[in-house]
Amino acid sequence: MNIFKRKLSFEQQVSDIIFENSPDAYFVVEGHKFVHCNKAAETILAMPREKIIGLGPADFSPKEQPDGRDPVAAVAENTELALKNGWTRFEWLHQRADGTPLPVVVTLFFATIEGRNCVVSFWQDMREVAKLRQAEKAARETEQQQIADRQAAFTRIAKALHRLATGDLSCAIGDRMPPEFDPLRRDFNTTVKELASIVERLSTNSQTVWAASEEIRNGSDQMSLSIQKHAAYVEETAAALEEVATTAAMAESRAAQAGELVRDLSANAGQSSRIAESAIAAMRDIESSSTGINNILGVIDSIAFQTNLLALNAGVEAARAGDAGKGFAVVAQEVRELAQKSASAAKEVKGLVLRSSGHVQKGVDLVQETKGTLEKIVLSFREINSHVDAIATSTREQSIAVTSIKDAVSNIDRATQDNVAKVEEAAAVAHDLAAQADILNSLAAHFTLDNARPHIRLAANS
Repeated sequence: MNIFKRKLSFEQQVSDIIFENSPDAYFVVEGHKFVHCNKAAETILAMPREKIIGLGPADFSPKEQPDGRDPVAAVAENTELALKNGWTRFEWLHQRADGTPLPVVVTLFFATIEGRNCVVSFWQDMREVAKLRQAEKAARETEQQQIADRQAAFTRIAKALHRLATGDLSCAIGDRMPPEFDPLRRDFNTTVKELASIVERLSTNSQTVWAASEEIRNGSDQMSLSIQKHAAYVEETAAALEEVATTAAMAESRAAQAGELVRDLSANAGQSSRIAESAIAAMRDIESSSTGINNILGVIDSIAFQTNLLALNAGVEAARAGDAGKGFAVVAQEVRELAQKSASAAKEVKGLVLRSSGHVQKGVDLVQETKGTLEKIVLSFREINSHVDAIATSTREQSIAVTSIKDAVSNIDRATQDNVAKVEEAAAVAHDLAAQADILNSLAAHFTLDNARPHIRLAANS
């Protein structure tokens, strides 16, 4: 029995030591009033125990807790929890008599002390914790503000990047940002400014390229049409020269044939001249023979005259002879008549010969004139032949020249066709260049510069 008492005495001593020496404030509450407390309670409330006893927790509670609850309702709620669970713990904001806030953690449990129903409450001073919490709250608020600032900065940067992604180069970020983001803002603005300058130069250059390509394209198209016309003209010229070459070749052939014909005519004319000379010689012989005949006829005429005289003399003598001379007279008469006929015939022949001589002389003159004409014709043929030879030579040279010209024109035609192909290629390149310039301009037009520098668009795309 004494051992048990000693044990209880020991526990009581321990309880007293804990109660008095604990850094936490201990209160015994009965009927909502403090009936006992320890030294820590005096320290935490900055009041002596005598003044604390008789007061209650409500005397040290503000009209409203930090969470907005009414203290009476909150106490009732916490008391209900303590009755239900046997104890409860919660944070509470008290205040000292001087109005200084006193945040604590209150632990409540019900106890029966010497038959009296009491509430034991001990408070843990949370002022340092509150300061730490305040500092933590301030740090959290600062961090949250920083996070909000970062979030706002990210949002502004994201919006600017989105505008930049859509081609809007008037997306420079104007207002300053938090220090860690302001260099990024300046770099972003510098990048946008440089990109705007590049796009503006690109737009200007694309406009220049487009205008130049348009000029090249128009010039190439006009040149292509002109060269095609020239090619058609050259082709027509080549065809005409082909006909001219064919005509020249035919003319050369005909000139050669004409030369041959003229040479044949010249030879025939020469032969005719020689035949005329032979005819003249024969006529000269006829004339000479006519002269001989005339001489012979003269002799015959002389003989006929003498025979006539002789016959006349014989008739005279026969008449003198009488009858004896009658027969002789008849013969003489016959001889005389024959002589007269011979003389008459000789005269006629002589007349014929003289007329023949005249005709022969006329023939000689005509043949002589024909010979002269033939000689002139031969000379003319020779001259014609020389002209024909010259024409043939000229025609041959012209044919060679026309052939050379035709070859040259054919080369020009081929060169013109090559030029047409090259010009068409150049025109195609110019069209491609214009299309690329349009693409560049479209890319440049995708970007929106600031209000001071509106879009630069090409006339073809505006």
